[in-house]
Amino acid sequence: MDKYSYVANADVSTIDNLYQSYKGSPESVDYSWQKFFEGFEFSQNGSVAKTENGSKNGNGNGAATTVNEKEMQVRFLIHAYRSRAHLRSNTNPVRKRKDRKPILDLQDFGLSESDMETVFEAGKEIGIGAAPLRKIIESLRYIYEGTIGFEYMYVRDPERLSWLRDKIEKESLEFNPSTQEKTRILSKLNEAVVFENFLHTKY
Repeated sequence: MDKYSYVANADVSTIDNLYQSYKGSPESVDYSWQKFFEGFEFSQNGSVAKTENGSKNGNGNGAATTVNEKEMQVRFLIHAYRSRAHLRSNTNPVRKRKDRKPILDLQDFGLSESDMETVFEAGKEIGIGAAPLRKIIESLRYIYEGTIGFEYMYVRDPERLSWLRDKIEKESLEFNPSTQEKTRILSKLNEAVVFENFLHTKY
C-alpha cells in the first residue's frame, strides 16, 4: 500500500475548505487544525532543511520528521472516525451490520501495530490528552462504534460543529449514569415512542 494513501482517504474538500478558512483567519478553525496547518506551511516553506550529511533537523536519522508524519496520520484517522465510523456502529440488535468499507484500519493511514504504544499529541483531539495510539483507537471505537451512530461532519457552522463534537466525544468518555439516571432516560425514551405512535395513529 502507498505510504501516503491515507491522504487520499481523507475528505479532501473539507480539509481544503478548512485550509482556506485558516488562511483568511486562523482563529476561525479549531485549534488543532491551526497547529496542523502551521506544520503544513512550515514544511512547505522548506524550514525543515537537510543538514550537510543529509539528515533532517540535525538528528542524523530524521526521527522528528517521522514523528510529525505519524502525528498527521493519527489526526487523519481521528477525522475518518468522525466522518465514517457510523458505518461500523452497532445500531441493529437483530443482525450484524454489513461491511460498508469505511476505511478505518491502521494500514489505511500508514500506521501499524508497531505504532500502538507510541504516544501521540493527537489524543488531545478527543479529550484524553497525549496518549498511546492503542488508547486513542480504543476511545474512538468506544465513542463511534457503539450502539449509537453519529454522522455530523456535514455541519458547516464551526461553532455548532465544535459544540456537537465535544458533546459526542468528551462527554461520551465521561458519561457514567447511575441506575436512577438510566431509569429516567428509559422512561423518557418510552414516552417519546408512545407520543410518536400517537401522532402516527392520529394523523
